[in-house]
Amino acid sequence: MKNKYQEALDDFESVYRNVTLDDDLTNEKRDVLQGLIDKETPMKPVKNSYGDYLCGKCNNLVWENFTPDRHERCNDKECGQVVDWSDEK
Repeated sequence: MKNKYQEALDDFESVYRNVTLDDDLTNEKRDVLQGLIDKETPMKPVKNSYGDYLCGKCNNLVWENFTPDRHERCNDKECGQVVDWSDEK
């Protein structure tokens, strides 16, 4: 299921697909928007051998098994991925 941001970008692309624009600039801007959409689309964490959970995108620690607090978002400055905890206890 697509989120509303992905649907909006897809709609925008379909409208402007046949419009002559600077293709390199258009592709660059689209990639920036897609990166923002991907970051806001929750991604499941990866459990390591110690029982800790890592960001599914950058492998930064998002929850240590002995602490009560889970990060809702990866705290790596470059990543910032939203974490999907829906399948975890």
